[in-house]
Amino acid sequence: MTVLMAVVLFCGILDDARELETAGRLWEAGALYEQAGSAAGECRVLCTFLEEALYAGHSGRAQMLLCDLERIAGTDSLRGEFDYWYARLAWTAGLDSMAIAGLESVQGDPWLVHRARGTALLYRGLPGDAASEFAEAIECATTVRRSYYAALDLSFATLSAGLDDDAMAQAEFLARAFPSEGLPRIQEALCSWRAGGTSRSALLLDSLAGSPEASIAVRDMARRLLEDLE
Repeated sequence: MTVLMAVVLFCGILDDARELETAGRLWEAGALYEQAGSAAGECRVLCTFLEEALYAGHSGRAQMLLCDLERIAGTDSLRGEFDYWYARLAWTAGLDSMAIAGLESVQGDPWLVHRARGTALLYRGLPGDAASEFAEAIECATTVRRSYYAALDLSFATLSAGLDDDAMAQAEFLARAFPSEGLPRIQEALCSWRAGGTSRSALLLDSLAGSPEASIAVRDMARRLLEDLE
């Protein structure tokens, strides 16, 4: 009976953690995953924080999260992913050539390789070519989460290529499909800004900057963009 109760308690903790993760309450979800001893759950949460930190250019925070991921997951099974993340970290630190070279040498499954190539092309100032690679990454994605990241990359590349309407459509779709995520809403604000909708952009950014549910990286991005609007 004691073993059965322990199993029921463990399953209950995991269910609660998954609900919190889905709702975007990642710190709480991560704490429950740690309590349950779920390395996979902890890694998913840390990866979300890491992606946001890299998008926001928070190199110190990204480095810390990478160290946490290495401690929990090790590097052997995620070698390609770590090469990709460290290359992006190099970009946030201003090491442009190192970042591009690192991205172009990433090896792994097709989703990761296409995403790395797309990011390298984006860093090279070739957003149109990057968009093609990100579209390929979406086709190769094996999970919803992977599809989300590739689609978000595609939206940023499309906006950089000057295809404002397409970028807005992609951002709005992602915002509806992933309502707990802040990055699609950041992208919506950027698209509105480019289209001349300064007021709408400011409202979106202001809501994110003051949102207790948004991550540190998303709040900081929103605040910095708001300052650029002023």
